[in-house]
Amino acid sequence: MFTALVIHHPKLVLYGFVYTFIASVAAILVPRFRDFSPQKYVKTRQVSVSLLAGGVLMSVLGYPFNFLGFLLACLGALVLTFYTVKVVGRPRGYLAPADPLIILSMILMPVTIAVHGWLELSGFNPFSREGILQLGLYGAPASMVFGIGIKTVRFRIDTLLRRGLSWMLTPTQLLTVFSASAAVVTGNHLYETLSSVFFLASTVLWIFSVDAFHRVTSGVLVERMAERDKVRYLYFSMVFVIASAWLIAAALFGLLTQLTREIHPMTWYLFRDSFIHSLTVGFIANMILAYSPIILPSLFTGRIPYKGLSYVPAILLNIGNVARVGWFLSGAFPNVLLTAVVAIVYIASIFLTLAMMHNLR
Repeated sequence: MFTALVIHHPKLVLYGFVYTFIASVAAILVPRFRDFSPQKYVKTRQVSVSLLAGGVLMSVLGYPFNFLGFLLACLGALVLTFYTVKVVGRPRGYLAPADPLIILSMILMPVTIAVHGWLELSGFNPFSREGILQLGLYGAPASMVFGIGIKTVRFRIDTLLRRGLSWMLTPTQLLTVFSASAAVVTGNHLYETLSSVFFLASTVLWIFSVDAFHRVTSGVLVERMAERDKVRYLYFSMVFVIASAWLIAAALFGLLTQLTREIHPMTWYLFRDSFIHSLTVGFIANMILAYSPIILPSLFTGRIPYKGLSYVPAILLNIGNVARVGWFLSGAFPNVLLTAVVAIVYIASIFLTLAMMHNLR
């Protein structure tokens, strides 16, 4: 049972939650970037998201249901990929550097799930291979957040996009995922290290291209804002900065994971866990916390609520993650009690976020 938990827990979190959330939000949000009617292909998108989520859930069962689950998940992700490519089309406009990143993210979803399914059905634990972990994290989730971060650069006042740097992101992300894919196929540690090096380059490029740490909290620009806009901006920009800091930490931990793997296995394990949680919880979950209460209510209801926005979910999430990452970086062995407490804090943050969004006015 423990072995099954080790295999299925990260799969359900990464594909069942992160991929499904990204794909479903992208299916609603991306058409707005292109003035493409969101009323088109509604049933197709709904069915595809259901296939993706349902397929991942089915993949935890025994053969042949796990095979069918991976097949359905790949099919759902593939249909959403075709839809996104159709909507985005050729890059155009001032924010065009985001377009290939969004398309790359969607392409990588079915590819990663298919590769994971192939490894698992062949009798391997896919996440025991660094390449599949890198492909799954550096690829679809990071590429989508990079793209959305560029598309929404104007959410943060007095912030300009450095287009020259942002155009370099797609090549570095391609090098990242190609290296990770080569690592999956060959098991060569060199490719794993190269993937981490290229992702660190992507991280630096994105941070500077969107000026991720630029945040205006006072002055004429803030004073002129309406109460609603000020509350939303201060919330979004704060959590965005926190997520960006975690991204840098994740990229560095990812590289240190590869550099210490051969020379100090225990240190490698501690860096690896710190890398995983810095990227998934620190970067991706904080970005979800930043964008969800700002974008989703207007997408679903047409309203722009702001009363009830709270920093409490973000505070809990980050306290839990700092505790986990700090514990591992201290060199201490994994602690069941600490892991359980941190997991409870994570879950509490999720429920508080849902409650906050439900009560926004």
